[in-house]
Amino acid sequence: MKHAASRIALCLLLAWSMGGRAYSQSESLGSGVNAPSSEAHSPVVGPEEQELFFARSSHPQNFGQEDLSDIWMSLKSADGTWGQAVNLGALVNSPDEDYPVAITKNNTNLFLASTRYNAEYPMLYRSTRQGRLWDLAEPVIIEDHYSYDPEVRYTISFDGEVCIFSANRDESVGGLDLFISFQEDEAGLFSFPLPL
Repeated sequence: MKHAASRIALCLLLAWSMGGRAYSQSESLGSGVNAPSSEAHSPVVGPEEQELFFARSSHPQNFGQEDLSDIWMSLKSADGTWGQAVNLGALVNSPDEDYPVAITKNNTNLFLASTRYNAEYPMLYRSTRQGRLWDLAEPVIIEDHYSYDPEVRYTISFDGEVCIFSANRDESVGGLDLFISFQEDEAGLFSFPLPL
């Protein structure tokens, strides 16, 4: 029964993410996002499609080593172009690798992955927006969370209550597999991961 619920949740998440829209030909987001001396990856678009969060490495304004990424944000202007990106700062970013995972539909909780504190693989964190500023990124606790492989990746539903991630765990069938975890309480504790 739990596995059936997991599969249904994944299907709903995938169907929602497509939104019934067809995608047009790709185009450059402009010099406000794409910089000649840095690499951008892991884009996350805000729920109103007015904010773009992404990771940028090899930039002199990053807080850590130059080759590690920080989280940046660009705002869409009235003419539809993306403005000059800004680093989200030291409360969100760390001296280690940081990249955005998702932002909730109320536009106040940014989930991110980070290797801060010498983590063996990226761990999940949450930063809450207070007005225009972001609070200190706090760890998201997933019950019995581990992976034998450092290539862990996350996605979070827009309500912030479902987490799907890749990991190599005892329950894995072969290498990295997908697991699902559900928020259990107001404190943000996520349930024991179930394989999909």
